[in-house]
Amino acid sequence: MLERIDSFPYRRRVADIMSTPAITTPPDTALSDAVGRMRQRNVSSLLVVDEAGRPHGILTERDVLDALAEHGAAALSFPVASLMKSPVRSIASDAFVHVAIARMDRLGIR
Repeated sequence: MLERIDSFPYRRRVADIMSTPAITTPPDTALSDAVGRMRQRNVSSLLVVDEAGRPHGILTERDVLDALAEHGAAALSFPVASLMKSPVRSIASDAFVHVAIARMDRLGIR
């Protein structure tokens, strides 16, 4: 029996599901402060930006977990620049969600 395919990713644009504006932090922010900001804003990632506001990297929940697993509580004092992923990958907000999902899969991004 064929199951119905969810058409959501084929009908919706990235703008429909993204948070705006992006929650940002400078690269020298301590991981403990970054985690607090993520929790306060109820987001799973922070865009790490330079002084001019240009994207420098991204810190995700996965990066936090990896740092804690590897370094323990000491990781909480690390600057996010030492833990973030770079370069930042992006897609236009008017792209369909299925295109974003395919790009994430191709790039190995969760």
